[in-house]
Amino acid sequence: MISLLDGQEPGAFRPGESSSLLNMKIADLKAEQARMLAAKKRLTKDLRNTERKRKRIKERARQLTDEDLVAVLMMRKETRSTAAAATAASPEETDASMAEDLDAHEEDGRDGRGEKGPDA
Repeated sequence: MISLLDGQEPGAFRPGESSSLLNMKIADLKAEQARMLAAKKRLTKDLRNTERKRKRIKERARQLTDEDLVAVLMMRKETRSTAAAATAASPEETDASMAEDLDAHEEDGRDGRGEKGPDA
């Protein structure tokens, strides 16, 4: 429900209200209507595009061969095992390797981007 400046319903009229206040309320309601219409158009467009994308993906998936599907499953398995190995590394090991990298960069006189620092 839309509330106005004085908390009354949009169509409510109180005797003695000035016409300028009513004009402001009308303008506010029209602006709100325009914003809502623009939001509706944007959402309709997004929904239509998402449905089209889903349809394209389903069509491509139907055209995959058994070999393609096996390859996808193997890639997923490899990705999961790589991610699991990365998360399995203990925080101490990660901190130690980061410290070693930092020491190597300091000894070399290079910053983290491989460029000579101001001290070198």
